[in-house]
Amino acid sequence: MLGFGMSLAIPTVVIGSLMTDDNDGGGRADIMTLTETEASWYGSVLLVCHPMGGLLSGVLQEIVGRKWCMALVSVPQLVGWYVLWRAGDAFDLYVSCVALGLSMGLSEAPVLTYVGEAVEPRLRGPLSSMPTFTIMLGSFVSYLMSTVMPWRTVAMINMAVPVVSFVAVVLLTPESPVWLLSRNRPAEAKKSLAYLRGCVSTADVEDEFSELSIYAGFNKSVDIEQYVDCGIDQRRLSYVKYLQINTNDTTNGKHKR
Repeated sequence: MLGFGMSLAIPTVVIGSLMTDDNDGGGRADIMTLTETEASWYGSVLLVCHPMGGLLSGVLQEIVGRKWCMALVSVPQLVGWYVLWRAGDAFDLYVSCVALGLSMGLSEAPVLTYVGEAVEPRLRGPLSSMPTFTIMLGSFVSYLMSTVMPWRTVAMINMAVPVVSFVAVVLLTPESPVWLLSRNRPAEAKKSLAYLRGCVSTADVEDEFSELSIYAGFNKSVDIEQYVDCGIDQRRLSYVKYLQINTNDTTNGKHKR
């Protein structure tokens, strides 16, 4: 989410530089300029593409999983920073904003979903506030860098963020146990949960895994109606029933093949 904040701040940095008389492109021979109309469009494209990325992320994270959806966010973000760094005209600025806006929208849903599904209940509250903090931190860092270096240099440095993020997610982050259960992969889900709880043995997370299986609709041997008296509302019960039926149908379909 650090890249989210940096992306959010960069139009202000670039427009502020290009609309002044002493703009510095960062050592390039050609000096770009923007008209007021071009600057207006450039400042708007980012936020227009943001919700489009959000809609896409809801579908993508169910197909490829939370982990790989978070990893794939780095691709359009890297493209956006590179195009901005090499930008030669207003059209290049628009393309960079499209890529950065999509990456912003793509990043929100998988991150928050992952926190809700993979983090211990006692830590969910504090960690749920971290995305907002890192977004503001990213914007602050971009503004701070723009005071001491040209905007092209800022864009070049920002390219490191999606690269580091991609490597960290791929190498250090396990897939969400809930998503793995929804795909009928209980063994992988249990290993993932054990890793998330501090690299403990799978036996140590057996009780939590059983509860997680019920929540994900994977455990068909449990009658969820018994949880009515435990404070689970009808909407949650209906959702879990749907997951049980849906997962059961998927399993039966695989066996028939």
